[in-house]
Amino acid sequence: MKAADSKAKSTSGTFWKTELLKKATLSAGTYEWTWDRTIPGTATPGSGAKLVVLIKMLDAPGGTVLSKEKKTSTFSIAP
Repeated sequence: MKAADSKAKSTSGTFWKTELLKKATLSAGTYEWTWDRTIPGTATPGSGAKLVVLIKMLDAPGGTVLSKEKKTSTFSIAP
């Protein structure tokens, strides 16, 4: 499994982007991945932001993509 092109980024106010990268070789099962990243100090309080996570399942590291799932969520930067 690989989280590729996953990020939190500005949708208004001062531009910023935080990459969310993760990859692992996993056996069959259910997994929960979390990220603990600080939004850059340049983020404008009250501005909009978006979280985009794209997970890809491959048949082998660097192999063929068997499945992918993309989730997006918007939020506001707290003052």
